[in-house]
Amino acid sequence: MNTDSSQKPRFVHEVSRLNGSNIPELLAMAAGDKKFFWFGLNYVQVVRLDAAPHFAARPLSLSGNWHRMRLESTATAFNGQRWWYVCPECGKRSAAMYWSPDKLACRKCMGLRYQSQYETFSSEFERLCHRVRKERIAIWGPNEPDVEFLMRKPSSFKRPKGMRKKTFRRKLERLQALDALWSGVALRHLNSWTDGE
Repeated sequence: MNTDSSQKPRFVHEVSRLNGSNIPELLAMAAGDKKFFWFGLNYVQVVRLDAAPHFAARPLSLSGNWHRMRLESTATAFNGQRWWYVCPECGKRSAAMYWSPDKLACRKCMGLRYQSQYETFSSEFERLCHRVRKERIAIWGPNEPDVEFLMRKPSSFKRPKGMRKKTFRRKLERLQALDALWSGVALRHLNSWTDGE
């Protein structure tokens, strides 16, 4: 695990990865098959070692070191199964494998962080604005006109096509409670500006 605190944090969106969408391709490979998986301009070469889901992966690098990697499944509801990567470093299941020129590992072993873990807000007001916008976009999407205009009440937007009425009501009620909280904080925030005059 990356413990160097002087190094700036690296985020998951900055690093190449194999994710869940690559698993069907990996499982379809026969023993001995080789395949390249691209992520932007970087790639990893994967070789299936045997009939069990065991693989060797070699990221694009000058060293050309191979790393062992395997897949594991867990049972889901209705007799289904979900496949996971097993991290070669810690042995834990992971939804994605990240690679650098000399390493293939899970997010934690690579020392990667999510951008949202480092978001800083100077006030409760900014934090609430961000939460309300995020909830609105989760319901109506980023392309809905005025979705980020917080003065427009959530009840003025139509139910998104394809969303169940019950789901929409539940999400809308949660958003309206958050919006009411935001309104109170916004009023205090505006009053703090006028009190200073």
